[in-house]
Amino acid sequence: MAIHNSPGGRGPTLTETAQIMVQLGSINALNLDGGNSASLYLGGTMLNRHPQTAVRVHNGLGVLLVP
Repeated sequence: MAIHNSPGGRGPTLTETAQIMVQLGSINALNLDGGNSASLYLGGTMLNRHPQTAVRVHNGLGVLLVP
C-alpha cells in the first residue's frame, strides 16, 4: 500500500496507518520511507500517481510471484 497526503489536508499518522492495515487483514506490515518517491507498481504500471509526476526512485522492494 502507498499512502500520500490528501489534497486538502494531511495523510494518516503512523498509528492510523497501522489501524488501516489491521482493518485490511494484515498480520505483519513494514513501514518504509515515504515522500515524493513513494510509488506503487503492479505489472509494470504505476498505480498511485501519473508517471510524469513521479520522481526517480533509487531503491525499492519487489515482490515477484513465480508460477
